[in-house]
Amino acid sequence: MKMYYIILYAISLLMVGVYSALWRKRFPVFISLLFSLIPIANFGYLMVHNATTLSEAILGIKITYLGGCYLNLFLMLTILSLCKINTKKWVQLLFMFFSTVIFVCSLTIGSSKIFYRNITANMVNGQLVIHKQYGPIHTLYYIQIFIYLLISVGGIIQAFRKKNEASRNNLFLLLGCDFYIILMFFGSKFVGLSIEFTPLMYVLCEFFFFAIIIRIALYDIPEIAVEKLVRVSKTGYASFDGKFNYLGSNDAAKEVFPQLNDLRVDKSALTNAEITNEIISRLKDFESNATFNTFYKEKDEKIYKINIERLSDKQKSRGFILFIRDDTTEQKYIALLNKVEQHTFENPL
Repeated sequence: MKMYYIILYAISLLMVGVYSALWRKRFPVFISLLFSLIPIANFGYLMVHNATTLSEAILGIKITYLGGCYLNLFLMLTILSLCKINTKKWVQLLFMFFSTVIFVCSLTIGSSKIFYRNITANMVNGQLVIHKQYGPIHTLYYIQIFIYLLISVGGIIQAFRKKNEASRNNLFLLLGCDFYIILMFFGSKFVGLSIEFTPLMYVLCEFFFFAIIIRIALYDIPEIAVEKLVRVSKTGYASFDGKFNYLGSNDAAKEVFPQLNDLRVDKSALTNAEITNEIISRLKDFESNATFNTFYKEKDEKIYKINIERLSDKQKSRGFILFIRDDTTEQKYIALLNKVEQHTFENPL
C-alpha cells in the first residue's frame, strides 16, 4: 500500500514539471496553483501512511487539509474562468477567506475539539490506524466542498447554454472532472476502504486538465501576435484550427465580421455560409499558396486590411490566425496617388 502513495506523489511531482514545459501566459493562474498544490497535498497523505506516531500522523493530516481547503476552491475558480464567467475580485477574496478559516481550524487538530472532537491511533500489523471523531467545524468543511462543486457544475451548465466563446470540448472535460470528483469523494466515504482515494482523485484531475491546457495552448496567440496587438490596440484577430474549427476572436474582429458572434468555439466555421465565403475561402487559398496572405474588406465606409498567418506551436502548424486593421487612410492615399498618376499620364506637360 505504501507504493500506492509514493507513486501518486511522484506522478504529481512529474506533472508539475510537464505543466511548466506547457505553460502559457494565458493559462488561468488558478490552474498553476492547482498543479503546485497537489504534490504538497499528496505528500501529506504519504506522511499519514508512513506515520509511526500520532503526532506524525496529525502533521500529515494538517497538510492534506491544505489541499482539501484550497484545491476545491482553485478548481472552482479555474472552471469559472474556462467557462468565461468573470468573478469579481471581492468574491474571490471572500471564498479565499472562507477556505482559510476552515484551514486554520484544521490546524487545531490534536489541541482543540472544534475540528476533530477526538483523534487516537494504534498500531495494527505494523501500520498506524487512526480513529477520528469529527467536530462542528468539520461539517463546514463538507459544506464548503459541496458549495464549490455546486457552483462549478452551475457554471458549466451556464456556459453550455449561453457562452459561445467557451470551448464545448473543454466544458465536457470539466463536467467529466466534476462528476468524477463527486463520485470518488462520496464513494470513498460510503465504501469505507482503508485506502485513501483523494490523492488518486487529484492526479486523475491533473490528466483532465492536461487535455484542457493543450487546447488552451492552441487558442493562445503566438508571441508575435501579442506584440502586434499591444502596439496596435485596435487590431482585430480571429483564429481557426487546421480543420477550420473556430478558436476565438476579439471584439475588433467581430465589428468587421459580425458573423463571428454566431460561431461557437471548437465548432466548424464551415456551417456559417457568410464566414465560409468571406474568410474560410481565403484561408483555403492561403493554404494552397502562401502568397495569398492578404485581402481587404470594405465596411461602413472603411477599408480593412486582413493579413493571414500560420498559427503555430513549436514549429508545428496548428491552424490560421487573421490580423485585421483599419487601412482606410492608406488605401485612400494610394487611390489619390493613382488618380494623380492617371491624370499626369492623360495630360502630359
